[in-house]
Amino acid sequence: MQEPWEDWNFIRRPIYKGENMLSPKQKKSITAVIVLVLAALMVLGMVLTPLLGRM
Repeated sequence: MQEPWEDWNFIRRPIYKGENMLSPKQKKSITAVIVLVLAALMVLGMVLTPLLGRM
């Protein structure tokens, strides 16, 4: 029985079998997403606090 992700080997080539380290490209995109989310939260906090203070 084939594992579901084995069909994607020719596209993604996941690293497994003891190596669960992310590739540098994946790490970069993950950190970029985290930074973007944090920046969005900071902007939302700065925008929402005065609005909530008025209500």
